[in-house]
Amino acid sequence: MAFTLRTDKELEKALTRLSKELGTSRQEVVRQAVLSMDEQVKRNAKFNAALEETLETWSELIERLANT
Repeated sequence: MAFTLRTDKELEKALTRLSKELGTSRQEVVRQAVLSMDEQVKRNAKFNAALEETLETWSELIERLANT
């Protein structure tokens, strides 16, 4: 599936530099960046869900410890 990616000078330079540095195509640089960001967002969501659950479970104890 294809789509058009509009770039500016800054992005063009970064894509070219990364492509050369990594020895891969500019398309692959974009692909890897998007997949990496997707993984980070999923990890953050899992962490936030776990943190929320932990805070709900232990909020009373945390409150008491904070007030001692």
